[in-house]
Amino acid sequence: MHKLQKDCTVKFLEGLEFASTNDRTFIGILKELGFLDTNNVPTKRYYEFLDKDVAPGVLAEGIREMFSDLFAIKKDAQKNESNGGV
Repeated sequence: MHKLQKDCTVKFLEGLEFASTNDRTFIGILKELGFLDTNNVPTKRYYEFLDKDVAPGVLAEGIREMFSDLFAIKKDAQKNESNGGV
């Protein structure tokens, strides 16, 4: 199984050629999706995501949690007509 280093840091991202300061936002996004804990350590969800058979569902679960307030208001928010039904 692929293993991320102990924690996800800016230096780690730079080693993956994500050297722009804008790329640092990935860490926050991964935390919000539940792929990293508050200490930037990979979570069970991160490792589940590595299984290509279940990755789409794992990501969908993270997105639903990340935007839970929006989905509580409108269950089919992804079908919003004003954004082309994305």
